[in-house]
Amino acid sequence: AGADGGPGAGDGDGDGDGDDDEDGSIPWPKQGSEPVNEWTTPFLMSLFFPTLFPFGSGDVTNPDRHHEISFSKAVTHYEKYCIERDGKFEWPLQDHPRWPHWARNVEERWRAVTQRSIYLELHPEDAQMTMEQLTKIVRDGGAALRALTGRMQALNANMLGSPAYFFARRKEFEALIESEGFPTVWFSFSFADYHWPHLYELI
Repeated sequence: AGADGGPGAGDGDGDGDGDDDEDGSIPWPKQGSEPVNEWTTPFLMSLFFPTLFPFGSGDVTNPDRHHEISFSKAVTHYEKYCIERDGKFEWPLQDHPRWPHWARNVEERWRAVTQRSIYLELHPEDAQMTMEQLTKIVRDGGAALRALTGRMQALNANMLGSPAYFFARRKEFEALIESEGFPTVWFSFSFADYHWPHLYELI
């Protein structure tokens, strides 16, 4: 399970109810109307991508791991995982048509949950706010809304794709130009998943 309590933390039988099966087996995916709980289901990647994680090997959500590692660090490692086959190098996870998008999507949603928890610890007065009070602040606008969004901006910079995140990256880029001079060529590798409707539908 992830050290940060991320996806896969839970028992070992796949249903997240705490009744561990200690026979080393991996639960078989079940069909049904109930969605899988991404936060408590062990062997999550093995269930979703059995060809990438056969026998549960390398699955960060395996509850029997000897060394804990966060989901975020695991995804970074998976993206760099490379094997040599017939004299050629292959990146089985990075080249998969769905896994990279799924993994980063799960990671970002867990990051949002983490940032929310940190925000409420820093601003307990906002944690006590009722839905009616929050709705009134948003509808009225003015100083109260500006103060609320201002408190959020510091943590929004940790959210990939948010305006605060891009503002922080812009400042880094401007500092680099000031230090090294204008670049000859500059380009960015970005899926722009928040602005690409077709990609958003896939993930």
